[in-house]
Amino acid sequence: MRAIFLLLLCSILCAQPILVDGRFDDWENIEKLTFDPAGDGVSGVDFLAISASSDSTRLFLFLEIAEELGLSKSNKISLYIDGDNDASTGLPIGGIGAELVWEFGDKQGAIFPDNDSTRITHSDIGLITLPTLSSTKFEIAINRADVPTNSDSPMSLKSFRFLFRDEQSPDGDQLPDGDGGILLELPELTGTPWVTRPIGRFSDRDIRIVSQNTLHDGILNAERAPAHSRIQQALKPDIVAFQEMWKSTNQSTINYLDSILPQPDGKHWYSTEMEGHVVTASRFPIIGNWSLWGRRGSRIMAVLVQIDASHQILVMNSHWSCCGADENRQLQADTTIAFLRDAYSAGGQIDLLPNTPVVIMGDLNLVGDSQQLTTLLSGDIQNQDEFGEDFAPDWDGTTLTDLYPIHTSERVAYSWQNNGEGYSPGRLDYFVYTDHVTQVKNNFILNTRSMTNEQLEAHGLLRSDSKLASDHLALVADFDIYTVPDTELMKTKDEESSGGFKHFMESLKKLLGFRK
Repeated sequence: MRAIFLLLLCSILCAQPILVDGRFDDWENIEKLTFDPAGDGVSGVDFLAISASSDSTRLFLFLEIAEELGLSKSNKISLYIDGDNDASTGLPIGGIGAELVWEFGDKQGAIFPDNDSTRITHSDIGLITLPTLSSTKFEIAINRADVPTNSDSPMSLKSFRFLFRDEQSPDGDQLPDGDGGILLELPELTGTPWVTRPIGRFSDRDIRIVSQNTLHDGILNAERAPAHSRIQQALKPDIVAFQEMWKSTNQSTINYLDSILPQPDGKHWYSTEMEGHVVTASRFPIIGNWSLWGRRGSRIMAVLVQIDASHQILVMNSHWSCCGADENRQLQADTTIAFLRDAYSAGGQIDLLPNTPVVIMGDLNLVGDSQQLTTLLSGDIQNQDEFGEDFAPDWDGTTLTDLYPIHTSERVAYSWQNNGEGYSPGRLDYFVYTDHVTQVKNNFILNTRSMTNEQLEAHGLLRSDSKLASDHLALVADFDIYTVPDTELMKTKDEESSGGFKHFMESLKKLLGFRK
């Protein structure tokens, strides 16, 4: 029997809090537990490496494989955890006795506390896997307290073994090779690992944009509208982009916003004459609108908002096709880039003033091929016969920026959660923008389920509001359209997306717990 014995030192773990967002820079200084030889599996998935970390509540795993796939679909990858580090208990597999098994592609699992097994869902173990779209690298988070340890008294996962297997064939790859799995010792950490992000703006002149999939007209549903109202009243948006407004009209949306967020001096919220199941409303006048996909703005609608006499912003409210519709989502990404090419050049259906900020947001449903996001960010158009050549979509000829907001009270970035469905929480909603001409200050995902009691009370929210309102969480971003970004002052895009520009950085690090 060959076992791999590895101890993760507390000093490393405590210094490397993991932000579960589908990016991997916070894993760079965490040593790999083991490498797996490339090409050693007869067929199917080829494992390459695994890393691990933890905080007081979660186990984090970083899995690397050779070829891109979707972790929650079309694979036979299984994770086996021997929670009590005893091969004589649990399910015998690879020289360990697994108390927990999770089958990623089948979106199901089982626990083996005794001789019998009990089926479980992702919510039973707090499973989070990101990115939601296809990749060769994945972050996996599991609640330590939900892994059986066969202890007489409940205890959090501490000393255990684990392994990955590709069950596609009897000769599928295993990580690590041989028997015994990987032995991992997690430290006893105390205290909450959560951060607390402020909900308010950093400056009154910032333009706050909120994106919210309402789940079947939720803002006008008698049971769910109060939760939506409390959320919007707490956020106080200047521009709000609603999706899944299947039966709502623009006027009913305006009436709703006028009732919960009345404007001064008898003014009303603005919307467009163009109806569709994406509805964008603004405190500022909307001076132009364009339907890019589907009948009457049913999937993508662009609106041009006049902030003041000198400043405009183009907002693209998007609800891309759901689920297995990879072909449609790619066409929607191509459509968006072609529209920006038109907007930046003279002629066609839209002419923007030079350096007008552009914000693309909404429920993009990115659960399939990663090329869709690549196209949106870089302008790499796939159907060039219909949509023209590639086009760099920021004003300086570079890529757009993916904001990556995180939760108000946790170091996670998923925007959709429905414990009644097979899929674990995912990142389906996005903010993408032109960082050459605008800066983002405060930004976050509002999840009342994990907020502190003090936060909830301060903003008039109930813990149940996010769950009751929708299966999608509200995304919030505050844009500074008045200060032209200075390359000497700007942080890198990844740093900026975690919270703002340079002169806010030191205070934000202390307040919000940003990564180094």
